[in-house]
Amino acid sequence: CQLDSGKFNGKQVIPYKAIAMTRIPNMISGRGGNPNYPGNHFSLYGLGWGIKDVDGKVMYEHTGGADGFVTSVCVIPELNLGIAVLTNTDVNTLFLALREQIIQAYLNKPYQNVSENYFIRNIEENKQQVDEIRNWKKATVENKSNFPLKTKLEGKYVNELYGEVEIKNINNEPILYFSKHTGVIGKLNYIGNNEFMCEYSYKTWGIQKLKVEIKNDEVKSIIVKVNDFVDYLEYEFKKLN
Repeated sequence: CQLDSGKFNGKQVIPYKAIAMTRIPNMISGRGGNPNYPGNHFSLYGLGWGIKDVDGKVMYEHTGGADGFVTSVCVIPELNLGIAVLTNTDVNTLFLALREQIIQAYLNKPYQNVSENYFIRNIEENKQQVDEIRNWKKATVENKSNFPLKTKLEGKYVNELYGEVEIKNINNEPILYFSKHTGVIGKLNYIGNNEFMCEYSYKTWGIQKLKVEIKNDEVKSIIVKVNDFVDYLEYEFKKLN
């Protein structure tokens, strides 16, 4: 349907104008130059499609996923090529590497091991992350009881997009609770410099460093972050009086 201007089995099931509208660029999402895509110069975003050039042809693509899987779909209408990759694990970049490997083969490009290129980068990134968390844990052992405003950390915090979170001292340990995710808690251990290592009970959220803002010896807000796989952004929750 996407490759045939909205037709399926010769019948127009989606107006071509609607298909075309989704492919109009609305924003710049990257600078291009992906080494795994031959001749990639731009990366744009339309209505639900990422838009890239591949060897002089336009590709429309998007990824998706949740706990337990990630997927990729792309179409290159000028080549009459469509690729869908479905995987049953969320900790992989094979779903991208496989798509790019197929595209290169389809274009008769000289072979390169795209999966290996991704894997090497993943090893480096994973090592950085493991080293960072190890340093945080070492710092918590040294500074665990040194947060000067521990009792003032308790209370409710609000973000206008998410709603409320609450910090309670349980067995003399600060625990972060989420109003919209009642089964999830974040165990806070002080690192130093008004920063805490947060270990989420929900493993997908990961282990993150959260920053507490203090002004005039009062806790004003906490910056909350989860794994990039869940959300790239960080959010400020302001303490309620």
